[in-house]
Amino acid sequence: AEAARMAGEMLMGATFGLLTKMYSNSLRRVSLMRQPWEHILFAGIGAYTFQWIAEATQRNIEYYEERMKKFKEGKQPKYF
Repeated sequence: AEAARMAGEMLMGATFGLLTKMYSNSLRRVSLMRQPWEHILFAGIGAYTFQWIAEATQRNIEYYEERMKKFKEGKQPKYF
């Protein structure tokens, strides 16, 4: 399940990066596939970014759950 989720995040990021480059080319009114190496670069950057965001979100969720557990056990002081 974890591998499938990671693959899905990377695929979404790569698609987002590719579409960003194609949209940029369409705004400049040049061929959509002009300089194809940039499409690969943008897809890689998008995949990495989406993967990093997913990992950061998971770390934040785990940190929050750990803090809530300590708070409920009374080991964490209450902040106002």
